[in-house]
Amino acid sequence: MSLPMDTSESMPSTLAAPPPVLPASTSTAEDVSTTDAASPVSASSPADPVPVTETPEAQFWALLKENPSDFDTWVKLLQIVEQQDKTFAAREAFDAFLNQFPYCYGYWKKYADYEQRQSGREMAKEVYKRGLAAVPLSIDLWLQYATFTDQTSKASDLEKLEEVQAVYEAAVAAAGLDFRSDRLWETYIDWQKTNNRLKETLILFDRILRIPTQQYSKHFDRFKELVTSQRPVDVLSDYEYSQLYHEVDAVISAQEKAAASAAAAGPSTASLAQASLVAPGTATPSTTTATDETTADGSTGNNHAVASATGEAAATGDASAATGDASAATGDASPATSETNASVEPPAPSEVSNGNGDETAVPPAAKEGEEPDAADIAAAAAAEDIAELKMLAEQEALAKRDVKMVAGIRERAIAARYAIHRSTEEAVRKRWSYEEGIKRPYFHVKPLERSQLKNWRDYLEFETKEGDAERIAMLYERCLVSCALYEDFWVKYIKYLESTKPDLMRSIYTRACRIHLKKKPNIHLAWAAYEEAKGDVSAARQVLADLDKFVPHIVLIMLHRISLERRHGHHENVIRIFEEALAQASSSDAFNFYSWRYARYLAKVCRDLGKARTVMQTAIEKDSGNKRLFQQLLSLEMSQDGIGDETQIEAVFTAAQNSAALSQNAKQGFAQRRLQFLEEYGSQGSVLMEAHECYQKMYKKSGGGGKKRNHSQVQDSTAGPAVKVPRVDDVSAGDDSQQNNAFANANRALQAMHSQQPATATAQPAQQAYVYGAQQQQPWMQVPYATTGQPATTAYQYPAVAGQAWPTYQYQ
Repeated sequence: MSLPMDTSESMPSTLAAPPPVLPASTSTAEDVSTTDAASPVSASSPADPVPVTETPEAQFWALLKENPSDFDTWVKLLQIVEQQDKTFAAREAFDAFLNQFPYCYGYWKKYADYEQRQSGREMAKEVYKRGLAAVPLSIDLWLQYATFTDQTSKASDLEKLEEVQAVYEAAVAAAGLDFRSDRLWETYIDWQKTNNRLKETLILFDRILRIPTQQYSKHFDRFKELVTSQRPVDVLSDYEYSQLYHEVDAVISAQEKAAASAAAAGPSTASLAQASLVAPGTATPSTTTATDETTADGSTGNNHAVASATGEAAATGDASAATGDASAATGDASPATSETNASVEPPAPSEVSNGNGDETAVPPAAKEGEEPDAADIAAAAAAEDIAELKMLAEQEALAKRDVKMVAGIRERAIAARYAIHRSTEEAVRKRWSYEEGIKRPYFHVKPLERSQLKNWRDYLEFETKEGDAERIAMLYERCLVSCALYEDFWVKYIKYLESTKPDLMRSIYTRACRIHLKKKPNIHLAWAAYEEAKGDVSAARQVLADLDKFVPHIVLIMLHRISLERRHGHHENVIRIFEEALAQASSSDAFNFYSWRYARYLAKVCRDLGKARTVMQTAIEKDSGNKRLFQQLLSLEMSQDGIGDETQIEAVFTAAQNSAALSQNAKQGFAQRRLQFLEEYGSQGSVLMEAHECYQKMYKKSGGGGKKRNHSQVQDSTAGPAVKVPRVDDVSAGDDSQQNNAFANANRALQAMHSQQPATATAQPAQQAYVYGAQQQQPWMQVPYATTGQPATTAYQYPAVAGQAWPTYQYQ
């Protein structure tokens, strides 16, 4: 990215050009607040409206009750209440709106103006404070608050200055690190200058010059203007002025000594004789030339543009500033001047003094009442001229030295901050591309483009690597204004704070969940887990309860509430929440789910199997055709100590068999499971036989258990014709003849394959048996097998081939 050159003379030509100035946002506070600042989430439902037929306000309230996120309706309502004198109604509307859309800083200003008109300064001040707490990065709102304080304060001048300055300090503390905070700093600096607080103004410049902002170069130019247009003693701090004064004085003294040594080598009487011929009060050409050269130089050894700027200020003859520092530079006249004046011997004091200390030329003859002659008068006049010339030379030397001192102090003050300016310029350069990518620095309900979201993520990653904690926090705060509705940015900020400032995590959770992300479950669950880890169970409980209100009928939220209470032994709360969930269940599936979880909790944790059984039976009564409920009740009965209560288990099977809503297949499945249970754990043979007969009847009634299958087809993968293997039909238990016939059919099929090449079997979807080839090294083949009629009993037939061992069966 090429950067244009700065036209100011504050930097040498070897410096890289500063970045261009970003275009300022054209939207005003009012524009942003009315069109861009809106939140899609609901805060609290407004009060019940008046019937819609009574007033226009009631109509709008009715609409807002249905859709609290309707921004246009809110705007129309506020326009009506602003024009009325109903303070309570206006406050109700403004509070509800700003609770819904807290980033609308323009409406905070409108609210404050309304309170000022209706209730006075204090109420308006409270509104400003609430607004700044809600949107602390709003430069417009801070400036409006500062202006309000300055115009309405009734304190004394000194107290008023302190009050306004406190507002500005709070503003720069909250938003001063913002890349686009230049307007705030400029207004604060101008206010300090207007009140003639020059030292405080320089302190502000020292702060802003270290912050990478959009108009960083302009701030440095304004700083130079302040230093070169005011006396250093009025601008610099006492410590800095004293330090720079001694440094510059040492340099000038060294220059004067060098000049005196050079002058000592040549004659000086000629220059003094020439000066004696000049009329009093008129500088000699040599003196004038020296003074002009000194003033134009400003200082020596200046190899950058800062010196040229200082030299220009001195060359304009800033006499008031130069002579004003004469009191600070109170040293003796330069050695050169003293030596020059000493070359001419002045008259003796007795000859020129009138006895009162006045250097008035009085000839000696006048003391004796004699008239002085012409020679005495001429000598007295010459002595008087010499004294005036000496005084003039000393004043010129002091003035010339003061000009050098002022120029040197200014030069060093600017040079000391120029290095900071260069460092800030480099910081701006690093961030410039990211700042250009921020197209929407304000809040809006419309989604951001993917490119802007990526730019924010990249910018945050860059700033985090830079490691400046204050700048990282400021960038996160800026990001969360633009991306307030994106949960991942809040989570990212919280994770950053977890390792740096964990005490701030709760405040970020609060802002995210209570204002911007009211309907986002994940961040609420994370907040609840954070509060529980900190030992504040009541806070975690409240977080989950609020989430359940914002997004009701969510099973995940209800389960987290139940788990929280269970972990901390609050069983009465668990039961209460389960009862609420059953009462509020919006569907039969939700009711069944909660019933099963509730029953398990009662049985496993509370050891109340009777109540658990009642809960499941209630669910079955409501949804008798749901076989899963019977299965869950059966599982609940069988999962008790030992094998469970056989009587209760039999009651579940009986209820399933007698249910008119269950399908025939479901009943057959329960009959089969009953038979298995009785075979393994039953205590009465008669019951087992009755269950066996019941199952056989249902099995035959269902038509043998399934559709007829096609004959299997086995084909060699390499060569040879396909061999069709006849299907082995399912047989019922106890029919040995049918079973033997099935086995014989399988053996005949294998005999038919003896004369064929080794074949690869094509498996049937179900009920397959594995047999071995009749010849050596033939692979295993799959053929249908016959069943005994039992659900999990399989019979395998092995070919009678001599010398072959039984294989290891691997079946699916």
